[in-house]
This record gives sequence, C-alpha cells and structure tokens, in this order.
Amino acid sequence: MTLQTALGYVPSNPNLIINGGFTVNQRVYTTGTALAAGVFAHDRWKAGAAGGAYSFTQLNSPTTITITAGTFIQVIDTKNVQGGSYVLSWTGTATARHGLNSATPSGSYVASPILIAGQTAGTAISVEFGTGTLTGVKLEMGTVATPFVHKPYAEELQECQRYYRTGNHRVYGLYSSNAGWGVSIPVCFVPPMRVAPTVVLTDIPGYDTNAAATSSIDAITNSVMFVARASVAAGQVNFGDSWTASAEL
Repeated sequence: MTLQTALGYVPSNPNLIINGGFTVNQRVYTTGTALAAGVFAHDRWKAGAAGGAYSFTQLNSPTTITITAGTFIQVIDTKNVQGGSYVLSWTGTATARHGLNSATPSGSYVASPILIAGQTAGTAISVEFGTGTLTGVKLEMGTVATPFVHKPYAEELQECQRYYRTGNHRVYGLYSSNAGWGVSIPVCFVPPMRVAPTVVLTDIPGYDTNAAATSSIDAITNSVMFVARASVAAGQVNFGDSWTASAEL
C-alpha cells in the first residue's frame, strides 16, 4: 500500500478528453450559435451529423454548457489510445454514446458513467453528447471513474493548439529590383501541430504597401509554414496577415 492510498487519496487517471471543462474557446464560439455538421465550437468539440448548438456563460474555471440542439463530438488522437478498458464520465443532464475503435459514435445515449471495453490500441475512439447540461468530461483507462481535474489554462490551451491555433504577422521589406520579387517568411508552430495543418490566410487591411493583394503558403510542416507575398514594384514593401491553422480530427 502506498502512502497516498493509506491516507485515503487515489491519484486521478490522465484524462484523454481535451478541454473537458470548456475553458478554451479560440474560435470565439458565441452562445446559442447554430453550427453545421463537423463545425467546431469550443476547442476540440465539433457538431455531430445533424449539426448542433449550445448556450453557456464563459467562466475562468470549468464552464457548464447546455446543448440545446443536435450533438457534440470529440475524437481522441490515436497516439493517446493505449487500448483495453476505459470509462467515460461527466457532470450534467446530457447523455452520451461512444465510438469503439471508431471516430464515428454509435448506439444509444445513456447517462454517466459509460464503461468501454475492447478498445484496440492506436485506433480511434470518440464520444458524443446529446442535449442537456455538460461539464467535467473525462475519459480514462480502467473501469472506475475518478474525479475530473481542472488543468491550468496554459496547459489546456497548449494541448488544444496541437489541433488548432490562430496568429498574425506583419512584414517590412525593401526591394531594389523589379516588381514580382517576393519574400517568404517562416511562421513557427510551437508546440508542433498534430500534422501539417490546413491554413487560411486573411489580409490585414491597412498594412499593405507596394505588395500583391494576397499571400500564399510556400511550404508547410507540422512545425513551420513559409508565407510568401510578391511586390508590385521596386521599393519598400509592407504587408500583414492573420491566419488560422487546423489539424483537427
């Protein structure tokens, strides 16, 4: 017997759910907004096959959402799935189902907790919640649910940024040659993303001087992208972009 168990304290299992307390909202999902199937709201949570919507009041601590329409899904990264038995637990009136060895949940919706047996290591597992209140979502190895543990915000945000992040940059340059010359700048992803992300670049109005209207991606990996833009004439060139990068499941 360890000192911890002798004192009546059982350490909590690691939680495979990311943002189970709905504290990170990089997309700035607005309460009550209807979403189409597969569209993300709070980080790592996407609307199910019929879309979805929920209401909430954002807190600094774990936040309770109320799913008012449709469903919301989280797919667990296969690199985090060791296989065997898992238990899914949460607080609230929402019911849930799961996807065993699948990124698509199926079966009946039931109340917390849900025992999951026979999960294959390194394969997908997913959870889906229907209407009702929801917070403190936890998916852990074993057959006994342990208490939800609120992570520090910086830790939760960093885990979310493996799958989605936002940013912006501004570039100043000087071209002594003709129009058409360009610059390619590195933008690093720290920590690295799950895979090379899909990036959407948006020009920042008012920053452009002597630059082409839009930027492009020269090259990209899960840790860095190179953003390029051409000049329209010799001389000083300024431009800026905001961007989103998604490597979601």
